[in-house]
Amino acid sequence: MKFKEKCSNGVLTVRIKAGYYEHVDQMELRAFENNLPRGFLNPVEIRNNMAEYQGPVGITLQEYLKTPISKRTFFIIAAKAVAAMEQAQQRHFKLSSICQGTEHVYINISTREIYFIYLPLENSAGKGGFRSFFRDFVYSVIPREGEDSEFGLRFFNYINSREKLTFRDVKEYIADEDFQAVRAVRSYRREERKGERNRKATSLLPELQSKQRAGLLISEEEKRYTSVYPVLESTSSKLSGEVNKPVFRIGKDKAYADLFIGGNTAVSRNHADLITRDGRYYIRDLNSTNGTYVNNVRITGEETEISGGDILRFANEEFIFRK
Repeated sequence: MKFKEKCSNGVLTVRIKAGYYEHVDQMELRAFENNLPRGFLNPVEIRNNMAEYQGPVGITLQEYLKTPISKRTFFIIAAKAVAAMEQAQQRHFKLSSICQGTEHVYINISTREIYFIYLPLENSAGKGGFRSFFRDFVYSVIPREGEDSEFGLRFFNYINSREKLTFRDVKEYIADEDFQAVRAVRSYRREERKGERNRKATSLLPELQSKQRAGLLISEEEKRYTSVYPVLESTSSKLSGEVNKPVFRIGKDKAYADLFIGGNTAVSRNHADLITRDGRYYIRDLNSTNGTYVNNVRITGEETEISGGDILRFANEEFIFRK
């Protein structure tokens, strides 16, 4: 099996070519695409002997771990891995079809979000757990100098000592070692549940808007569907978007943009990312042609923190960031 990766305009693309006797289970992978768990790259092209995936720009976890990391970072990554794989299992997908080697798991450096690849093959036995990922993960870690250097070894001994290792076991162990890491993932899951509620609410919006225009009272049930996210609001048109993802893409490429700016050649296909992390917000330019500006100051490729009321400009399209 051959993997080929490339990053372009803020998008990571991974193409996998199956071996001579291997065939992609196209039906299962399409089902996965239609019910994509968080923490996985999105299948965008599926063939008998090939699959292509895309997601936010990132590097392999193997490459990321060549730099020493703290105990906190280790357990945040471990907790996010558990959350992603547990969700895939809850949606009745096979853990054995997840590529679990750190050379085929990806991480966005800015957000520390990790992304697995789901690759089901025909006539696969369908057995296997998630222990192999954590073993490979621990083998690859270099502890940061001057800090607790035994956390990886303790974790390794724990996962090997359990005859039947469950997701709950791993989550409880992580909570004992570093409860803040668990809190970070709980926030991650809360954001996802809010996103699910928001998507379910879209069918109610026309009815709610009609009632508002008619001056009718809105029930407590309907109030649940008011926005809980920051909003980017255009200063010159009715265009706006709820920032309801940890990495929110702005651009004119419909396939990848969360805020699609069409009909403007000055805006790049993948122009900028608005990043949510630990309750704070950052904007990052994706090497756009005509630049990204915060309060009329052009920013570089580094993250720039923003606050409610800031004016963001993507080329010549201006928005207010409202919290």
